Amino acid sequence: MILTECSFALPAFSALNVSMKVSLTVAVPGGMEGKQIPVPVPEFLVGRDPECHLCPASPRVGSRHCAILLGSQKVFLKTFDTVSGTFVNDRRVDGEVQLLDGDLLKIGPLLFRLNIEAEIAPAGPHEDMVASLLLQESQAAEADVARTDQSTVSASPPAELPSDKPAAMPSSQAAKDILAKYRRRGRG
Repeated sequence: MILTECSFALPAFSALNVSMKVSLTVAVPGGMEGKQIPVPVPEFLVGRDPECHLCPASPRVGSRHCAILLGSQKVFLKTFDTVSGTFVNDRRVDGEVQLLDGDLLKIGPLLFRLNIEAEIAPAGPHEDMVASLLLQESQAAEADVARTDQSTVSASPPAELPSDKPAAMPSSQAAKDILAKYRRRGRG
């Protein structure tokens, strides 16, 4: 069996900072058995056509046999009109069907196991900004309380108010500061 593949590096991301790592594992006994083939693009085409991402050299595979579609947290198989058909877990598929981790895909004479791994992506800039804004608001509230307490005791100069810009600190430090502040507040 001869397989040709192209490689791209485009993970599928959702709005919830979760990415999916999708791949096919060759399940046909022989020299290629166990080989992992990444599915790095949102529409991964399988067929003999050179424009396809995976090009099995088998006359029983159509020129554009099927596509694996990566959606928001879901994976689908879309079939095209072929004589030999496409099967998921030994059931012929016509049209589009959702795939699950571990599903067996039979494409012509070839058999693949689908692998779907969900990964939580690192916090993006918007999470850093939110944490910084929360910390800034918390510090402003503490400054107001301190000013009120000081004005009744002495004529000390007012505490400096925070600027309009979020504090430039890593999200993990901002989160630690917020957590520490709320833990102190609960005791006092």
